[in-house]
Amino acid sequence: MVKPPSINAPTKKERRELQRALAHHRADIETQKKRSFPWLKKAVTATALLATAQTILCLGIAEYLWQKQNPNKTSPIRIAFQESSSAAQKGLWEHWKDLTSAVRAKQAGGEVEAAARGAQKEHGSAAKESPRTPKIAERGSDQEALRADFSAILAQKAPDCAIFLLRPREEQEPLLYQSRAMQPASMIKLFILAFAMQQAKDGALSLAEPLYITEENIVGGAGRLTWYDRDKQLTIEQLLERMITDSDNTATNILIDRLGMANIDRYIREQGYSDTHLQHKMMLTNQGLPNLSSVKDIGMLLSRIYRGECVDYAHDEKMLQILARQKDKDCLPSALPAFLVANKTGEITGVYADGGIAWSDAGDLILVVMDGNCRDRQETIALFGQIVQRAAASL
Repeated sequence: MVKPPSINAPTKKERRELQRALAHHRADIETQKKRSFPWLKKAVTATALLATAQTILCLGIAEYLWQKQNPNKTSPIRIAFQESSSAAQKGLWEHWKDLTSAVRAKQAGGEVEAAARGAQKEHGSAAKESPRTPKIAERGSDQEALRADFSAILAQKAPDCAIFLLRPREEQEPLLYQSRAMQPASMIKLFILAFAMQQAKDGALSLAEPLYITEENIVGGAGRLTWYDRDKQLTIEQLLERMITDSDNTATNILIDRLGMANIDRYIREQGYSDTHLQHKMMLTNQGLPNLSSVKDIGMLLSRIYRGECVDYAHDEKMLQILARQKDKDCLPSALPAFLVANKTGEITGVYADGGIAWSDAGDLILVVMDGNCRDRQETIALFGQIVQRAAASL
């Protein structure tokens, strides 16, 4: 009987070599797959990019031709984009409504609780006190720590910078750092927006009223209206949108002429914004008198919008929607990627500012930062980014 040949088990070294060879073989297979038809992948990518570019070009031409034929109407293309963006922002508005209601409930709960405790003491009740209802806390203890951290972050720039910070779900009094009257650049446009909404609420102004873009109102700087045909009409609501989202200076000046600079400045004083003065139109000086505001005043305005107490709930929501469509996201939105942010920026030579409202599950922030001696935009944004992140970490 013939014995079958014996097969010796591979040694550890042989097993390692076999495993290594198998791994190389698998890697070769994967590399071969990736190298298969490289020209086809490039062709597909190029075709997709070309199709996208053609689509964008066609939409742009169609939008331009529609506006030429129908200067006072909103094109179907723009309506479609607005409907898609409004769907994406729906969660923001619902979240804001829920949060502002929660803040008011906390405040009301705290007042009711205080009244109940007072009545209990007055009647000498010996009953065991019920568990304390949560209410907005006084956060002075950690505000000093935040102030110290802000000073450390800003270091040599501290004298030039100012900060407003309020955590509205947790505190009633804001942290103010170096707040004083400064040139706010385009942040002054927030007060024009608020006054226009107040006028609309009072029935003195229709947001649907059309206004002409005239030669004398066209100025440089931020915005796109300088490229529009002369004598085109836009509604007041469209001009407000461009004033905030594009920071359009021409739109702002048209609105100032319609609303009246003296009327806007009177509204600012009546609302208690003591550091704020509108003294000239955008890009135009008024005998050297600058526009002025402070982080305190801007923060107060944003806080009122947050609570629905600036004009009324409906008009404050409309303002919030416009602010949420802000296109300059270099500072606050970039530093708060996990937050929903509605903000307005301001920037002229030597000045950089940003302010807004930010929501998250962890808590909310109302923040305003201003640099009155900005020598390097990117440096200021980087420093303010650290300030914003430190504020977010305090929630």
